[in-house]
Amino acid sequence: MTVGILTFYLTDNCGSTVMTYALRKTIQNITGDTVDVIPYSIVNEITNGFGEKELRDKYDKRIAEFNAFLQKYIGVTKKNIPKLTVDNYPRYDAYLIGSDVVWDTVHTNNDSTYFLDFLENDNDVRKISYSPSVGQSDLTRLNRSIFEKWIDRFDYLGVREKNLEHYVQQFTNKKVRTVLDPSLLLQADDYRKIQADIEDKDYILLYLVFENNEMIQSVVNFTNRLARYYNCKVKHFIYNIPEYVYGDRGESFSFCSPTEFLALIDNARMVITNSFHGVAYSIVYRKPFYTWRRENAGEKTVLLLEDFNLSERILGEFWDIEKIDFSIDYTKSEKKIGERIEESKKFLVEALGKEDEK
Repeated sequence: MTVGILTFYLTDNCGSTVMTYALRKTIQNITGDTVDVIPYSIVNEITNGFGEKELRDKYDKRIAEFNAFLQKYIGVTKKNIPKLTVDNYPRYDAYLIGSDVVWDTVHTNNDSTYFLDFLENDNDVRKISYSPSVGQSDLTRLNRSIFEKWIDRFDYLGVREKNLEHYVQQFTNKKVRTVLDPSLLLQADDYRKIQADIEDKDYILLYLVFENNEMIQSVVNFTNRLARYYNCKVKHFIYNIPEYVYGDRGESFSFCSPTEFLALIDNARMVITNSFHGVAYSIVYRKPFYTWRRENAGEKTVLLLEDFNLSERILGEFWDIEKIDFSIDYTKSEKKIGERIEESKKFLVEALGKEDEK
């Protein structure tokens, strides 16, 4: 069997890039056959928006490392296809829409490619969704007509969040299931085979994605106090944070590669993050972490932590340093994590028609 994956592969986001690796690797482990990430993206290239030469050079180097990762670990060697149509799409036995916010029609500008519209005249291939998300709580913002037109053409439907499961179910009589993000399907030792080598371990990893400035300032201040209290360093994802904030305890990893990103999580004393994948990889490595609810984007993380019995890692009001726990007991979560991984892999086995071969 040959499998073609459609997802947001062309990105400078470490979490999404490594997630694509995990999805492809998991399907390879299941099928043993050809698994390609189809080189289609809503953006044709990653552009460098930095004006200052030093920052432009750092970013150019980072993108080169992302491209090298795509080629070496994800197998993407062809140029991006500007548009997939009924006449030019690459042929596979099965097509799988991958994870990330590929079904957020606001984000994709109503691109129905991620609903396999180019297979409109092809009824002889398997059409699968595995763990797509919409990345937001307000589902009324989605383009309902796209879901109405394309959802029922899928043979197997797995989504990442329970609220999206309920939304999608109204457009089909086929069973819609909630499955794990691909990043959680591999074990820490799987990632350690590809991650970079770093020696530093005495640091808090502060991994922030887009958030309002007031919240960022609060988190930066909190992490600064926490690092002083515990006398450790802070590695942060803010390229232009003033040096005086953390002093010689601070170091930016804004321009890191995907393999460095994994190593940074693996070696951290603690991870503080508002990123879904920051939380997911912390769980994979069984690291202590804290997160909080992001405005209109935090529900996916909250639902994951509720599912894994880890809701106590969601911070409420800012924040009593003496109550911060640098240890975390995963024993109460291991059974549920294991069950959800097996359920998700079973979905993929069934969707790919590999049940009879097991």
